[in-house]
Amino acid sequence: MPDNKEDRKQVLKDFKTSLGSDDYYKQVREEVREFCRQFKIPGVKTN
Repeated sequence: MPDNKEDRKQVLKDFKTSLGSDDYYKQVREEVREFCRQFKIPGVKTN
């Protein structure tokens, strides 16, 4: 991680963006949502 706070923000933003554009992680997120719907876990959006 960069030492500079602004650089760290950008690195984390880029990382989050890359996760959102990866089909594998999209599938994992959907599986987690389906699992959470079964148990109505507080704080997890299920819509």
